[in-house]
Amino acid sequence: MLDLCDELGLMVWEEVPWCRGGLGGDRYQTQARDMLRAMIDQHFNHPSIILWGLGNENDWPGDFEAFDQEKIKAFMTELNVMAHQLDPSRQTAIRRCDFCKDIPDVYSPSIYSNCAQVELFVNGVSAGTRTRNSQDFPAAGLRWLVTLREGENVIRWMES
Repeated sequence: MLDLCDELGLMVWEEVPWCRGGLGGDRYQTQARDMLRAMIDQHFNHPSIILWGLGNENDWPGDFEAFDQEKIKAFMTELNVMAHQLDPSRQTAIRRCDFCKDIPDVYSPSIYSNCAQVELFVNGVSAGTRTRNSQDFPAAGLRWLVTLREGENVIRWMES
């Protein structure tokens, strides 16, 4: 799959499967470290990979007996340092864990709007308006195909 992404020029955010539920014990953490190391070792040479994902929704309590934000932050910091040591050329990312948003290089909050209409702006220019309906755009997905310029880009949206 990554070979095809490389060929097609797709950008990939590859992520360890630390998702939801807080933080498990020593065995769980050892396995997460091992998976991060293996992921980076195995896929380091794929130019399609732009981000090493450290976790996803790690602020969602309930999968483990204890939920300790400070322990989750400490472990997230450890994984972030480890990823940068294994690959200093790429940035790290997490999705939706607000109390850890200052740890990785890239933070993606969950923004699932139920609004009827959204206009997307790329670098201050409208990329068009999309109207949500459950047939074409279920759950969160309103889709645009946009061209990004080299370097930094600014993306924002306005709900109607």
